[in-house]
Amino acid sequence: MTTGEGGMVVSKNKDIIARCKIMRLHGISRDAFDRYVSKTPAWYYEVVAPGFKYNMPDTAAAMGIHQLKKIAAFQQKRELMAARFDRELADLPLILPARPGDAAGQHAWHLYPVRIKPEAGISRDDFILRMAEKGIGCSVHFIPLHRQPVWRDGYQLERSAFPVADAAFEAEVTLPLYTRMSDDDQTRVIAAGSRDSRRMSQQRDSGLGQSPALLPPCCRPPGAGSPLLKRLFDLIAASAGLLLLAGPLLLVALWIKLDSPGPVFFRQVRVGRGGMLFRIHKFRTMQVNTEVQGQLTVGADSRVTGAGRFLRKSKLDELPQLLDVLFGDMSLVGPRPEVPKYVAHYPEDVRDIVLSVRPGITDWASIRMIDENEILGRAADPERAYIEQVLPEKLGYYVRYAQTHSLLEDIRIIFATLLKIVLR
Repeated sequence: MTTGEGGMVVSKNKDIIARCKIMRLHGISRDAFDRYVSKTPAWYYEVVAPGFKYNMPDTAAAMGIHQLKKIAAFQQKRELMAARFDRELADLPLILPARPGDAAGQHAWHLYPVRIKPEAGISRDDFILRMAEKGIGCSVHFIPLHRQPVWRDGYQLERSAFPVADAAFEAEVTLPLYTRMSDDDQTRVIAAGSRDSRRMSQQRDSGLGQSPALLPPCCRPPGAGSPLLKRLFDLIAASAGLLLLAGPLLLVALWIKLDSPGPVFFRQVRVGRGGMLFRIHKFRTMQVNTEVQGQLTVGADSRVTGAGRFLRKSKLDELPQLLDVLFGDMSLVGPRPEVPKYVAHYPEDVRDIVLSVRPGITDWASIRMIDENEILGRAADPERAYIEQVLPEKLGYYVRYAQTHSLLEDIRIIFATLLKIVLR
């Protein structure tokens, strides 16, 4: 819980409160405050403990008081996030934080510190850099005293005198954990951390586990295609498509605005090449603020608007993704981009292959599973059916495409998509 510039300590223990009052102003004795109100004040004060300079203004105190009613919920959410990290990072070469015993009380879970084991094959600093490349900020939060300049220089402390603490420090890193962290945010951290901490040594020493798009051109599997040629084709085709369809796209946008309140476009975070997140463009087909009810739309979903039903059936809602192609987040053809929640269910070796190419507007899975929403609508548990039945089948198509795609194959898929839509 924050109150502007630090925090608030709440306790019924009078001794704790008395100590906090001393420490909030340089650790000076209570006499320093009594001098202004006492009839027999002390004319000097003593520093009785190392303290801080923190004079809380009324506005900061008001912020803290307002948040007190939320603190139990804050703690519960942090505990749930820490428990998820415990579960999903358990098989990685990491030392996870110890759980406090019952007598120790609750853990605040300010952050989630881990220690990288030697068998991970990656240093702590390289791990932080690789996570930063994916837009995830990790840090070295807990630094031992012998590394801090005030003690190191003031007392001439040598690292060699603290070998255990020093070795632990060199391997420790803190993963982000905060109250407003969403499930998708945490999924992204877990997915990125899993890739970077598990098989780095194998990839560096033997090249195993590297996906075709990450290999040098001479080492790519036959038929993997030229990334430069594919990108050039995407730019030309997407630009031409936007110019030719500008009129119809404007009419669709007007229809959406007249049909239901809300924006024309629906923006959602998806996972792109290399695990990077981007916000996809689609024509809005659902009522606003209804995504919290679930990310899957199945059968005759009541959230879908009148215009949305036609746009979904005709796949016209996907056309704004031509913008994502121009921006470089997507390709015309490639594995469909999933939300982080479902990417977390990809097997690790499959995830690396699928995310080695840009996601696409269409692919063989989109064509052959074009009626997946109707199929899921008949399932007793659509979410489970998608994860256990639909997603594995899609991944089979995705892997084959990532390993064998070519420009000719892309053209075939585009024409097959158009034909499928016309014949529906």
